[in-house]
Amino acid sequence: MTASKFNEFLTSEIDRLDDLLSERESRRKAWINHPQLEYPGLSLVASRSHAPRRELLAEIANQILLERAYAKSDEATSSLIIIPNQSPHAFVRQMLATMSKLDFITIDECAMEDDDWPRLTTGVNLIGVSDDSVQDFEPWLRWEIDPISLDDLLTLISSAEKGTKILVENYHQIQLIADHVGVVSKLRCAAVTNGVFLYIGGGLSHWHEVREKKGMYLSDLADCLAEAVHVADVITILPPEKTKFAAVVFDSRYESPYKGDLASL
Repeated sequence: MTASKFNEFLTSEIDRLDDLLSERESRRKAWINHPQLEYPGLSLVASRSHAPRRELLAEIANQILLERAYAKSDEATSSLIIIPNQSPHAFVRQMLATMSKLDFITIDECAMEDDDWPRLTTGVNLIGVSDDSVQDFEPWLRWEIDPISLDDLLTLISSAEKGTKILVENYHQIQLIADHVGVVSKLRCAAVTNGVFLYIGGGLSHWHEVREKKGMYLSDLADCLAEAVHVADVITILPPEKTKFAAVVFDSRYESPYKGDLASL
């Protein structure tokens, strides 16, 4: 590394500190209570049931949509690839519920109260921005509907443009894994090498509510994800009870985990 390049890194760190002091939203990913990645790498979102991690991943997708919709013409924006657990319908339904500040079940079962309709309208308008810059989703928003093999996912990561966000709703959608040892490391290294932000949802092995203190620990990750403890940049574990994103965040930048509410996306 040249001296001038090193000075560029120093300057960027000073700029980062200035942004944090000014509480600029663009720097939220630098906070320990934020589940998103500040730099390319791997973020694991884990929960006992599927619904909590779907909700969090949908929030991340919503943020990318909003950033893209309202970005200035000269601002860099991210492409988004979503690999949903069931179908795009369920994931979009969650995105709409989250953007409308409604429970998923309210929209899923159409159990709408009078006060819910204005919220739903707002959510639809936010997601369905009609600006010319976002009318054609295809170049930057892609859905992989079927389960994907490990080799195909690695190819998808390597062929994605830098800055792309890839959301894999469920680790078990990654097929043809002969041995889970080394898989997480391969995915994380591929993401870093290609400048991709990779988010993967995963399960937990234990039932937390039977514990007296209801703690959440890295040892609770499903056995197939054990390697993530040593590899992932961020691991967010969501509780079994319905609380608004109270979580435990294990961030590789820090020695101790964060426990509490997540920063608003």
